Parts: sequence; structure tokens; C-alpha cells
Amino acid sequence: MITITATAEEKIRELMLEEKDTLGLRVYVKGGGCHGYQYGMAFESKMSDDDTVIEKGDVKVIMDSQSAPLLSGCEVDYVDSVQGSGFAIKNPQAKKYAEIPFLSILTQNLKVMDSTAISLCMDNDLPIVVFDLTERGNIRRAVLGEEIGWPFDEVAVRGLLAGLRA
Repeated sequence: MITITATAEEKIRELMLEEKDTLGLRVYVKGGGCHGYQYGMAFESKMSDDDTVIEKGDVKVIMDSQSAPLLSGCEVDYVDSVQGSGFAIKNPQAKKYAEIPFLSILTQNLKVMDSTAISLCMDNDLPIVVFDLTERGNIRRAVLGEEIGWPFDEVAVRGLLAGLRA
């Protein structure tokens, strides 16, 4: 089951007032090329029979039948920080990796990079460092070889970016 924080509930309610004929916020998981799956959200004016609906007060979060299992245990939050504001999906099942062995990417089907990029790194003995490019100072930390990482699982959260460290 997906949960909604009080902050997210308030922001969804506020934004729904601006949208006409909105029933709720649809949260979904979409497939996508070399970055694997990604979360998406949109205000919804209609529902399907097989949709799962989570209600918190007068706010509804709608998920299609394929996305619901992938979103199980996740939390929808609204974040307002110096780096920007927006909805975020937090997955407590996510693992944090500082470096990822090449074979782990392939055997666990992590979908961090496409297979050509993985082969290039493997052939040239370049480790793969996954980090949040939007977090201030992460590029410097990666270049200096400091321990950083980014939590993820089979669903890529907020566009995972893979950096190379020599």
C-alpha cells in the first residue's frame, strides 16, 4: 500500500482546486529505455475499473493495476527546498549503493545504464558511481573519490544518473 504524507495531501488538495474535473493524483510507473522504470504523476479526471485508489480525507491517489505492485510500501511526499520543490516518491525498499559491480547490474537487472555503457566501463576497468546530480557538491565528492551513493532498486527514482570515477 502507498502512503501519503500530510504535506503531500495538502499540496494535492491545493493543486486539485486549480484543475477542473480532477478526481485525484495518478501515480504510475513507466518503463523507459536505458534508465529502466521511472515514477510519474499527473492529475486524473477519469478512472478505470482496475485502478487502485488510496483515499486520505478528500484526496485520492490513483494507481493502475501494473503500477500498484511496484509502488507498494512507497510514500508520496511534497518537498520544498533550496534545490526545488515537487512531489517525491520515497521507497523504503531501496538500497543505497556507493559503487556497483558490473555483474550485479546485470544479474540484479538494476537498469542504471544501458549494456553498452556497462561494457565500456567493464572493458576499461572504470567503476560505476551512482549519485544524485542535483544534490549540491555531489560532483565534487565523486571526483575526489568520497563515499557517496544513491538509493534505488528496480525502479529508477527521479532519473538516476551514473557517473564514472577513474
